[in-house]
Amino acid sequence: MNKVVYQQNNGMHHMTLSTPSLNGVSYPYGIHDCDDLEGLMDNSTMFFGSQGEPDGSLQLPVGVAASLPAGIDIVHEVHYVNTTMEPVKVYSRVNAYTIAQDAVERGSGADRSGTSTSRFPHRANTPSGLAA
Repeated sequence: MNKVVYQQNNGMHHMTLSTPSLNGVSYPYGIHDCDDLEGLMDNSTMFFGSQGEPDGSLQLPVGVAASLPAGIDIVHEVHYVNTTMEPVKVYSRVNAYTIAQDAVERGSGADRSGTSTSRFPHRANTPSGLAA
């Protein structure tokens, strides 16, 4: 992935994308209350999130991509605080965009053990949030 774009309700407290697959855990597909998924946050590896903003994006520099293993389960978790007495239809959308493999010069990803890995040249300038 080279770019991630999200849109969600105004008033969304936070949204996260995570995977329990790197830790050998799985949950039934569907919509769940957080209380029904004991240990979800402890058993998952978060790889994207936002807090409070109704829309935004993360654009990595040209030639940089973040990778995720194929076939993992992804949990899209949202926490919305309704400050009104009226029902609110909550939404949160996330799109990830890729670049061609031959355009990737450096990147960051996670292996199946949950260990974060980075492949940056020595003394490379790294985008915010990525460690060299």
